[in-house]
Amino acid sequence: MSFTSLEAAIQGLTGSDPEILRQANTFLVSFVETTEAWEASLELFQSPNEHVRFFTSNILYTKVRRHWSQLNSTQQNEIYQFLINVVENFEKYNSATALKGSNEHQAFVGRVILSLCCVCCFAKDGLAMFMDIAFRKINLLLIANHSEADVISAMVGLEMIHLLPTEVDAMD
Repeated sequence: MSFTSLEAAIQGLTGSDPEILRQANTFLVSFVETTEAWEASLELFQSPNEHVRFFTSNILYTKVRRHWSQLNSTQQNEIYQFLINVVENFEKYNSATALKGSNEHQAFVGRVILSLCCVCCFAKDGLAMFMDIAFRKINLLLIANHSEADVISAMVGLEMIHLLPTEVDAMD
């Protein structure tokens, strides 16, 4: 399975041809169940296409919630660290000219936060790490003369706090 095939299937969902939509959907529904979906979704986080990034963040979230046990502890830790890195550096994934990003970028951010929250529920002291990241982001507003980037980062921290109870409740 190549990343190109996955990316093409995701992009097929944006078209209007019903047959292409059906084929793309069928492929994606079955692909999410495979172990290859882990690596492919992480790889496509770097796609310049915001729709592809959002969709792959959705795949990763689904994988974490349903198939976390498919991974060994090293693989789990790699995804945990990857998600922390993405949350700490969202600006690297924003292709919009505005710092806040597009609606698709905001949706991508939300899915990544949900994925990290879910992983943190599985990790020892993971929720404490999640809260630490969120509060560090929010505390940027306490800096005198904070920048627009600090405000955006604080908004991510607030979104983390906002999504936490629902995700923890769902994991129970």
